[in-house]
Amino acid sequence: MELRHITVSDLKGEQRDLAETVGLETYLKLVRIFGGCNLYIYKADTILRIARDTEIRRRYNGRNLHELVAAFGMSERAVRKILSGRAYPARRVKQRRRAASSS
Repeated sequence: MELRHITVSDLKGEQRDLAETVGLETYLKLVRIFGGCNLYIYKADTILRIARDTEIRRRYNGRNLHELVAAFGMSERAVRKILSGRAYPARRVKQRRRAASSS
């Protein structure tokens, strides 16, 4: 049997819940790319923090530190830490993802 013949009704438990949540096609893509791996999914606040930090770096022009502090309601130290790249670096996706997506 091939993956293309799998239906949601063939799945059980969390796997079925996941397929129903993201759709069968997306579920099967996850199986092909990450099958057998433990997969960690960020919490919403982590995604929002990463987006905020990216926006701070994008808007920084070398002279507007205090403007960013006020705009984001953060301390100067916290904004400096983000700008230095020491604040919560994003994790890198393994090579496996690229290899599997080409198949």
